[in-house]
Amino acid sequence: MAKEIKVIECPKCGSTQNIEIKPDYYRCSNCNTEYFIDNNDVNINYNNGQNDLGLSGLKNKKTGSVLAVLIVIIIVIFVLFRFLSPNNSVKYKDAPIVNNLEKETIRWSSPDLETFLNGVGKPMILVVGEKDVDGSRDKNSFYADVFDATTNKNIKSSKLEGITQLSSNNTSIRTFINGDIYFIVNKTNAFKLDKTNYTITEVTTSLFKNSKELSVGLAKIEFGDPDEGDGFRVLTNDGNEFNYYPATEKIYTKDELWEASQGFKNLVANATEKSGFTFTSYVPGGTGGKTQLIKYFYKDNGGGPKNKANFGWDRQAYKDSSPSGFSFKKVLLTDFYRNLGRITSFSDFTPNRVYLKPKVLFSDDKILLIFFPATAAEKAPIILQCMDSNTGAIIFSTHLNYNSYLKRAIHYKNGIVAEDNQKAYNIGLDGKVINTYSLW
Repeated sequence: MAKEIKVIECPKCGSTQNIEIKPDYYRCSNCNTEYFIDNNDVNINYNNGQNDLGLSGLKNKKTGSVLAVLIVIIIVIFVLFRFLSPNNSVKYKDAPIVNNLEKETIRWSSPDLETFLNGVGKPMILVVGEKDVDGSRDKNSFYADVFDATTNKNIKSSKLEGITQLSSNNTSIRTFINGDIYFIVNKTNAFKLDKTNYTITEVTTSLFKNSKELSVGLAKIEFGDPDEGDGFRVLTNDGNEFNYYPATEKIYTKDELWEASQGFKNLVANATEKSGFTFTSYVPGGTGGKTQLIKYFYKDNGGGPKNKANFGWDRQAYKDSSPSGFSFKKVLLTDFYRNLGRITSFSDFTPNRVYLKPKVLFSDDKILLIFFPATAAEKAPIILQCMDSNTGAIIFSTHLNYNSYLKRAIHYKNGIVAEDNQKAYNIGLDGKVINTYSLW
């Protein structure tokens, strides 16, 4: 059959530009589509295979990209899950010296706390005990940390070598009258803090090296009663008990200490007169009377053995011309307690005031700190009161929690820091609590 000549157009793009590959088979020069022509009806059939291959490749590439993204997402989710899981949290260990822990959570076990003034008169806090930082306790590790009492910032942390968790059951700190700060761990190791650079030095051996009575070694070390001066109570390895006073470098037995702690004849050569405050106490068999705040003057033994002042209404015998040869009179200070406390004079500091279970917390030549419950209720808040130690004028009164049994305080330029067994309260001279440091 004769062929009818017609213009052949590409069925894909409509281009008339083509190349005949073989009889009746053509390839479009524009889009590379191959097609052939049936006889008679001039049906044009084309093979789209080449372009299909391109699209399939593109689809495969897209599919591969999607799969890759999904795999990456799954891996990221898995890593985040493992990282954030409580059982797989990142652990941190305490470093021997840590100078910037204020952003970390610190928990203490069996700690003791003591406030003090550093070398330039700034209030600081010393904490000694087993330390847990961010829930990652470095087991068998004990630290002595120094904090700024005005900011709660951790200034320096020192690891105590040779102290283990198994042997430690006691920590105690004491500031002596000359400003020296000691602490004892486990009743076996004594340390001293340098108030200027906050270095810690173990003094278990060096402190007692000049005492031949203690040369056999120490089985136990404790602080003596603070009312008896600045001393250590020690038990030697051979079972003997002694009291050692670093200020005088003297050792006393129990009986010798009793004699050395009283009377005006046993004072150190450079004994000076100082003032103090105390509240009258109940005397069994005495004459009673209201609670009074007493300001007294006494001979200070310079860190050596002493006894606390005791005032309370009692009866004292004195000689007279009566048939019995003596009579009794009501006195606030008996001759026995005058000699025991080395009291030279005293007076009722606030004769018109009434007090409810008061305690003296601190005094110096400018201020006096006392505290007492606000009411007689069982859980009444505590009132901390600051007075002028020369005139008795009240400077401020501040309410604290009912369970804040204060044990010590220090006075610095801008205020005071009062402490109990768990907290230290930084209080301005206007009576407002500026900040509170807490062990828990």
